[in-house]
Amino acid sequence: MNIVRRMLLLTPVLLSALPLACARAQADDRYVIYLHARIVEEGGRRPTDSLYGTYAYDAILDSLRQAGFEVLSDQRPPGLAIDTFVTALMHQVDSLLASGVPPENITVVGFSRGSAIAMLASSRLQNPALGFVFIAGCGPWAFDDTNIRVTGRMLSLYETSDSLGVSCKPLFARAGEGSKAGETALSLGLAHGTFYRPRREWLEPVIAWANAD
Repeated sequence: MNIVRRMLLLTPVLLSALPLACARAQADDRYVIYLHARIVEEGGRRPTDSLYGTYAYDAILDSLRQAGFEVLSDQRPPGLAIDTFVTALMHQVDSLLASGVPPENITVVGFSRGSAIAMLASSRLQNPALGFVFIAGCGPWAFDDTNIRVTGRMLSLYETSDSLGVSCKPLFARAGEGSKAGETALSLGLAHGTFYRPRREWLEPVIAWANAD
């Protein structure tokens, strides 16, 4: 899909078209919506960071598909406000629900900026049955905003050597009613780059969380 079409699909005026994209959703399938880091917005599908190495976006998607999930993931265009992506994600989730997919079969997995998008959508959707995995996204920006009240079946993953994403415990302390929260800390010494490739250390907890009822 070219970048112009992606921008159009993410324009709020056209969000009403999203249910068509989910028209073939199967209620018994497990869906993972993967939200990539900012570096993909700015550097394409296989960008390289001087500190963290190459971000293997497509390899991550392939690993999730091989685990048996229906994987939905769009490469976000650069230069748009985060609320544009939050609104698009909310419509995507609502479209799956409207097509008959149970909320327990939907898991939103976000890394870095993608995690921030997932947190904001979780706070606004307020559905305790939806699944979320927040990867290396928590920090003062979320802790200090008391309007963010994440809600759902939520897992936090972070790397102890990473200063860009820390424990989500302060955010989970004010989670919405009916929420379930878990957290896994990794110590691979790779900082933010821990999540740049489909490593089993973080993929296995994600897969287990997305498969849980």
